[in-house]
Amino acid sequence: MSGSADGTGSAARFNNPSGVAVDSAGNVYVADGDNSTIRKVTAAGVVNTLAGSAGETGSTDGTGSAARFFYPNGVAVDSEGSVYVSDGDSNTIRKVTAAGVVSTLAGSAGVSGSADGTGSAARFNNPTGVMVDSAGNVYVADQFNHTIRMVTSAGVVSTIGGVAGQFGHAIGYASVAGFYKPSGISLSPSGVIYVTDSNHRVVQGQQLSGFQPVLTLGGISALSTTGATLNGTVNPNGFVTTAQFEYGTTTSYGSTAAVTLSANSGTTAQNVSASLTGLTPNTVYYYRLSAVNVDGTQTTLGGMFTTTLSSNANLSALALNSGTLSPVFASGTVSYTASVGNAVNSITVTPTLADASGSVQVRSNGGTYASVISGSASGALALNSGSNTVDVRVTAQDGVTQKTYTVAVARGAATPTVDSPEAESISATGASLGGNVISDGGAEITERGVVYSVTASNGNPLIGGAGVTKVTASGTTGQFTAAVTGLVQETDYSFRAYATNSQGTSYTSVGSFTALTFHQSWRKAHFGSFANSGQAADDADPDSDGIPNLLERALNLPPNAASRVSENLRTAGGNLEYTYTRGSAAHHSGTTFQVEWSDDLTTWSTAGVGESLVSDDGAHQQVRATISAGSSRRFVRLRVR
Repeated sequence: MSGSADGTGSAARFNNPSGVAVDSAGNVYVADGDNSTIRKVTAAGVVNTLAGSAGETGSTDGTGSAARFFYPNGVAVDSEGSVYVSDGDSNTIRKVTAAGVVSTLAGSAGVSGSADGTGSAARFNNPTGVMVDSAGNVYVADQFNHTIRMVTSAGVVSTIGGVAGQFGHAIGYASVAGFYKPSGISLSPSGVIYVTDSNHRVVQGQQLSGFQPVLTLGGISALSTTGATLNGTVNPNGFVTTAQFEYGTTTSYGSTAAVTLSANSGTTAQNVSASLTGLTPNTVYYYRLSAVNVDGTQTTLGGMFTTTLSSNANLSALALNSGTLSPVFASGTVSYTASVGNAVNSITVTPTLADASGSVQVRSNGGTYASVISGSASGALALNSGSNTVDVRVTAQDGVTQKTYTVAVARGAATPTVDSPEAESISATGASLGGNVISDGGAEITERGVVYSVTASNGNPLIGGAGVTKVTASGTTGQFTAAVTGLVQETDYSFRAYATNSQGTSYTSVGSFTALTFHQSWRKAHFGSFANSGQAADDADPDSDGIPNLLERALNLPPNAASRVSENLRTAGGNLEYTYTRGSAAHHSGTTFQVEWSDDLTTWSTAGVGESLVSDDGAHQQVRATISAGSSRRFVRLRVR
């Protein structure tokens, strides 16, 4: 008696029940075909409707009676109590939780086909028998496609047996085995699928384990600074297989490159490769090959390779902190110009490497190259007035390939640059004064020379200043001298060198000299010469008394007659007293006198030395120095400068 009533035992009614499954608790689940419902029968025979509404067909997902089925064919139950339904006329695989919540795992309601895919992208054609394994994979006898399908717990559908639309009875790998309207399906504990092949009136068994992909890892080809081609072989072993290379700079890999199989369910080894780009030069990479099919995943042992050194010596950018590059920067252009005002006396450049593994250096006007960090400003590069050259040299990672970018920088004209005021050949009435014009400022020098004045009247001589005398010198740039005459004996003078161009006049710092100093006067008086040479030299001893001229002058002794140094060393109250006589004029002229002591005649010190003036008669001064006597012996000397 057909019907749809729930109840216990004979009180319950069904209408053309087809598929049946039993869970671990002994509950029986029934695909109640013509009622389009899923029924649950407890071990005590109590029947209730888990999902669907009797006599109402459809494909709506929902809970309990809100869901709809369209003549369901088969059921299977997993360890968590979820029921999987082959919803025949809907051409879908449905999932019903223990709470009766219905969802569509794969297929599109009312649309038949044979496409593999995920969720609603997959197609079935009157699915009948269904089973589920311990991993949650659902196996379906797709009757009118003559195939066996597998649906993962994520809804990914693949064909694991037979060829869609082709019926037959061939025995072999699942991918080439033949079926003819398979209806029932079951899985043994050893991994064998058993199929009731209805139109052949036979039961076929298909081994699902032991057919993982077979892989070999090959070598590397097309190795370069930033790329490589990975090679290997894949044998799908009769099942739909996907494969990929894994690679990275550690054995954790981290990146993948998919490969294309010419026959993704074939039974022979296929050559596969993947071309990698964007790698880092001179870097070790690790790689391996992996593949997966319905029977499992296989992965090779890892290999490794090192990318080659980069020969890229290009810049990707070049910028100045002042002025504008012309033309606009381009990596392949190496010559540029820029202009700055005279107020800009230095410039910085910011070069950016096209390949960060290289290095970059800069210099200006043929100077020494200095390293710069890519993307950072260089140190200040000094600019002369007028024309300048800035070189930016790039060295590739290989240490051989180089490229130099050049910027011709024009700095505006300025007044000349003059330095090194010098006074030479000073006599009682004259001297040779000069300087060095180190730059014309970018404009022609029209005059150069020296200006001088008596320091007491004007210590800052400038052209046209009070008491200032100007003496010109020939030439333009470089060192020069000018002879000055009419100086006053023993007088202090201030002077400057100068140079003039169209932008104005520049001066050196103030130099000074003194006509006829005390020392010169002393030499002239005793030797007839101002020069510190020959018999008049400071270190000469013309009277052979063992006292050089420097000391004769400092102590006011005659240099041409033998004499003795007036000095005395004695102890007094635990101290040493050293008394010596020096010339008053020498002392007042700046000659320094320093008493030093030593305990070993090697190391001399002035520590603890106290001096006092004993007497001064205008020509001589008597000075007493007090020194600690020390613990044993102590030596004393007088140093004169």
